[in-house]
Amino acid sequence: MDSVYCFSPIIDDFSLTSTWTTVADPVPGMTTPTTATMTKTFDMSMMPFPGFFLMATVGGTQGSPFTGAAINDVSVEGGPYRMLSSGQADITEDLAAAHALGKTSIKATFRFKASGTTSPPLGARSSVLTYTGFRMLALMEVRETMRIKIGGVWKRGELWRKVNGVWKRSDGDVKFKVNGAWKWSTY
Repeated sequence: MDSVYCFSPIIDDFSLTSTWTTVADPVPGMTTPTTATMTKTFDMSMMPFPGFFLMATVGGTQGSPFTGAAINDVSVEGGPYRMLSSGQADITEDLAAAHALGKTSIKATFRFKASGTTSPPLGARSSVLTYTGFRMLALMEVRETMRIKIGGVWKRGELWRKVNGVWKRSDGDVKFKVNGAWKWSTY
């Protein structure tokens, strides 16, 4: 029987601020808005290994910067920046690649650059983008036939996870799907 696991760690709320300067002389204009970045870490240590990612996203609720956003995206584990559309981005490829390397602390770098405005007042200006309730959501399938070699012994893949570089049996704090219903692991 195949098992489907759902992981959804959440991070603390945060905000990014983009700044620029408006000028009036010789003609109204502005400097290029700065690009603000922040890296957050998601704990994905409960993901079984090996497994197949059905889907993975990062997302939450974003505020509305008053000048709009010229850049609003996220990069997972150094992968390409992916646009946060309605506060969400598909990161299936990036998370699968990091998981294949055995990473359990997944770094996501968020970027925001304001569109800016030349309207008064003149001088230093800024725009803030808030991130609330952001989480990484991943659905993984682990097949009964998957095996992993631990210390020279083959084990069923869904019963094991890597914690701080050490393979351990799952301790009951992950969910899996049985006959269409989500249940807590009893391993």
